[in-house]
Amino acid sequence: MAAYLGEENLGARLCPGQAHVLEVSYLASNGAPEGRRALLTSSLGSLEAPAGPPPGYLQDPNCGNRVYLAPHSSSLPGFIENDAEILNTYRLTLRLPCDAAGKEVSVVSSSATHECLTNCGISNIRLGTWTVTVDPVTSDCAAAACRPPGSPPPPASPPPPPPSPKPPTPPPSSPPPPPSPSPPADAPRQPPSPPSPQPSPPSPQPSPPPTSPNAPPLPLAPKAPRAPPPPPRPPFPPLAPVILSEEGAAPPNPPMPPAPPSSCAPSTLGYRCSQALGKVVVHWTLGGAAPPPNACTGPSPEALASGEEAFMGLAHFAVASDVSGYVSLGFPEDPASMFDADMVLGWATPDGRGTVDLYHVTSYEMASTDIVRPSWLLASGVVEGNGTTTLCFSRRMSEPRAKSSPLLLDTSGVMRYSWAISPQDALVEHPPDGYGAGIINMQSGAATQEEIKDNSGVMIAHGVLMAVAWVLMLPLGAMVPAHRWILPGKVVAGKAIWFWLHMILQLGGFAVFAAGFILALVRFDRPVAGTLASKHAIMGYVVCGLVGTQVLVAFVRPDPGTMLRNRLWNPLHFNLGRACTLLAWATCLVGAAVHADSIYRAPIAAWVAPLGAVMGVLLLTDWALRDARSRRTDRELHDMRSRRYEPGSGPANQIKQVVKDDAAKGQVPSVAVMAHPKVDGNSGTDSPTGGDRSSGEGSGEVRDVRITLQVAQPK
Repeated sequence: MAAYLGEENLGARLCPGQAHVLEVSYLASNGAPEGRRALLTSSLGSLEAPAGPPPGYLQDPNCGNRVYLAPHSSSLPGFIENDAEILNTYRLTLRLPCDAAGKEVSVVSSSATHECLTNCGISNIRLGTWTVTVDPVTSDCAAAACRPPGSPPPPASPPPPPPSPKPPTPPPSSPPPPPSPSPPADAPRQPPSPPSPQPSPPSPQPSPPPTSPNAPPLPLAPKAPRAPPPPPRPPFPPLAPVILSEEGAAPPNPPMPPAPPSSCAPSTLGYRCSQALGKVVVHWTLGGAAPPPNACTGPSPEALASGEEAFMGLAHFAVASDVSGYVSLGFPEDPASMFDADMVLGWATPDGRGTVDLYHVTSYEMASTDIVRPSWLLASGVVEGNGTTTLCFSRRMSEPRAKSSPLLLDTSGVMRYSWAISPQDALVEHPPDGYGAGIINMQSGAATQEEIKDNSGVMIAHGVLMAVAWVLMLPLGAMVPAHRWILPGKVVAGKAIWFWLHMILQLGGFAVFAAGFILALVRFDRPVAGTLASKHAIMGYVVCGLVGTQVLVAFVRPDPGTMLRNRLWNPLHFNLGRACTLLAWATCLVGAAVHADSIYRAPIAAWVAPLGAVMGVLLLTDWALRDARSRRTDRELHDMRSRRYEPGSGPANQIKQVVKDDAAKGQVPSVAVMAHPKVDGNSGTDSPTGGDRSSGEGSGEVRDVRITLQVAQPK
């Protein structure tokens, strides 16, 4: 690292009140130039990137003494994405105030050959410091405004005097000037010799030569114009020209850390700023080697950085809330989403034991597996008293190990934040109103809170729709065909009334199920694999596939009485319906457990109790109706077998009468007689006459013996 004042290499010197050009070069272990990304920080004055800035430079908007070299993120100005394009030499401007005279200035460089997020080996990270003592205000290079009043100017080489103009040629009538022992003042001078290393002070202006009283006055010689000074040359291309003035000092650099603006509320815990964000109050200080002393950090907090590390840029935080459980502060990538985020969470037990952990949150399901080990926090603590829990910690503003917040602030000094609280001393789901997020300006304290998406109402609506569909409407619709014997002989629009009830309940239940399914797809995020919510979602997809198949099967049924209907369609339709119902019931119960886990203190009994009661009533009702139907069928068959016919009115006499009538008409019938009882609607299969559940035919009555005559006409 080298410092220049103009084009002069100062070596191991710095001048108060001046703007210096710093040339920072990085070399590999073998001495060859090596491109590196870096964070450059000065302990005094201001460190400025070139005007523009050109690619490879990013001025920290919140710290005038910090510059990022070759920033990686494409969202930052001056970024360099490709590691092969990283520069190996950087030129910046270091401005020192007058009060820096006699003090040491440390310029600290933390560099890496590539973006350091996961591959952060020792050979990659390099920390270097360049320390120089600033010259006193009496130095020859100090700005004029920095010198004490009345002090003599510093010795310097006088500039060459401008050449004197030649005297004008006198007119012919004018007499020549009288001789003088000394050369006239306006006579041309010889060019001055080069100045010696120790020049003498300039002599006063010589007095005009004496003249005779009778001599006429000499005409006044006009002043010759000064030659314009040469234009200043820029010290190093491609930097913008830096005008170095010795007439005035550079403006003093603001102290580090900056004082809080008037809009930043003071902190009751000793920090520089504080801001109420929902149900928490966040306190912070940007900069400084140690956090302020308070009940959380202790009476004498230890310095977290020393020497050059003290100027790397630390941030000290405290977050307090009126709860007796945990408190957390997070740094999300997107404030509208809880994850991905770096989050600090802690609580203190009533016996005074505290727990503070650093998490990298990648889903809504936080677990102990999300804890970051080793932690990149510099210090942390938690205390609880008078119903208030206070969590405090410190971190670097530039932390490559932070996966979601490697840079704490963006270029405008804004930080993305999220917070969560719970009245329990455990890693549990926070209450619905125990979470908030947004952005905050760390200089002014101005904050904007994001609207938090609350899915508790949507989750309840999804559960109600699914329960109505699968625990009420669809099971009732499936029971109607099995118990159609309750509604004998009632027909509407050419179809039995039980058929219409079956269609209305099934299609209506399917519509309610579709509404609940679409609501879940639109409003719920994809669950994490392996969790109970993920298993519930998989079960729901399977139920959706089965019920879709059932609807298609219902509309492509074969004609009643065919072998395809009796051997394939009926068993498929009946058993698929039973499988859908049973799996849907299991899914509803798992969903109740998911709701209890997802919503803080959500009661699971409020779901399981009514669901179980309705399911039990349906099962008992179906069993009772099937038993009643079986008893009725047995009784009617017994009555039919024990029935006695009047003489001459039995089946045989009826056949004889049919044959006699045909013979009277001149026909010779060939009679085949089939006699069987007709029991319509009393079993799970089609009736012998073709009465069927899905066709809407059949009355469910038990009739007497039916005789079928097949007559073959003679050829």
